Amino acid sequence: MAILLFYVSCKSSKELVEDIKEISYYIGNIRIDQNLSNSIIEGTLNYGDDLKKTGGFEYYQHFCPDDKSLVWLQYSQSTNTNLKENFFYKKNELVYAESYNPEYENDKKTIFLKNGKLIYENKSDFTNSEKLIRKGKQFLTEYKKNL
Repeated sequence: MAILLFYVSCKSSKELVEDIKEISYYIGNIRIDQNLSNSIIEGTLNYGDDLKKTGGFEYYQHFCPDDKSLVWLQYSQSTNTNLKENFFYKKNELVYAESYNPEYENDKKTIFLKNGKLIYENKSDFTNSEKLIRKGKQFLTEYKKNL
């Protein structure tokens, strides 16, 4: 934890703003890129104390058609609550993630990463940020295994 906080505190405000602008610009372009290929994976989830309730999940993988590199993964899950998450990758590295309940989008948790390190989090805390990073890396690992 101290390493992540130290890295964040060492960045000047101007450097941090520039890094966030650069990542935001990148993800904005990815969201509108019509040339990306995509695939969808869907499934069911059992939840509840007795695991007898059934929900579902789906995720869309958006990747470059030429080298098959994953650039965006959209995940959604419906159980007793709804969850949406987006993970953005650049050069096989997680650079941005967000997590929110669509009914409370104003409470969206976002994180920005550079060189594999957390540089900014909004409405998140260390535990949530670490969970998003772990999940984003796991999705990337699974995607690459299935190529």
